[in-house]
Amino acid sequence: MVASMDKRAFYRDPRVAGSYEDRRSASPAGRLAQELELAAVRRAFGPREKVVELACGTGRLMRTLLGEGWDVRGIDQSPEMLAAGGGDAGGRLLVGDVFRLPLPDRAADGLFCFRFTNHYAELGGFFRECSRVLRPGGTLVCDSMRWSPLLWDSPRLGGRNHCAADRRIAAWLEEAGFAVESVEPLFPIGPYLLGRLPLALARLLLGGRGLIPARLQAVAVWLARRR
Repeated sequence: MVASMDKRAFYRDPRVAGSYEDRRSASPAGRLAQELELAAVRRAFGPREKVVELACGTGRLMRTLLGEGWDVRGIDQSPEMLAAGGGDAGGRLLVGDVFRLPLPDRAADGLFCFRFTNHYAELGGFFRECSRVLRPGGTLVCDSMRWSPLLWDSPRLGGRNHCAADRRIAAWLEEAGFAVESVEPLFPIGPYLLGRLPLALARLLLGGRGLIPARLQAVAVWLARRR
């Protein structure tokens, strides 16, 4: 078996970090996709809760929430990605592996994570860490990828996407001590592809999501409660 490329190393490349937001959220369609992710976070949490963005990358989501007065921190394994997003953010950024979070038990009211789970074939350890650092009754919001055309290790795009059926995500969450409260379609195609479409086409595609069966949409958003 050929080993998958090292995605941690990929996102530590200063060239990758420096171009990350330009390639994903700088276009009008990219900003539209980002707003849908932010909307999922705002529905799940309030600004007074202690929330943490996991695998926050450049901190593109948490920066917006900080600007709205939220009590939010960010964790990412790549110092280069954090620096590309503007650096320390008032001591609210931590360098760390989300499979071994640099947080004490029951430290957070809520966790959220987008565009990360597709990088790994095995997520049981990640969800167990989420459970460890959440208080009982705390909330996890994350996405998952059901299908993707990127099923090979593309050095330019950071390697393959690992897709997971809803039942597999649900089993990992259950094993980690979560109760799933909702699973909803988020994007009919992957957010990277969506962000590269003309804005009118992206809006048309998103506006027609209700006509596409949920199981056929590429990305789902999960809300799960720590027991």
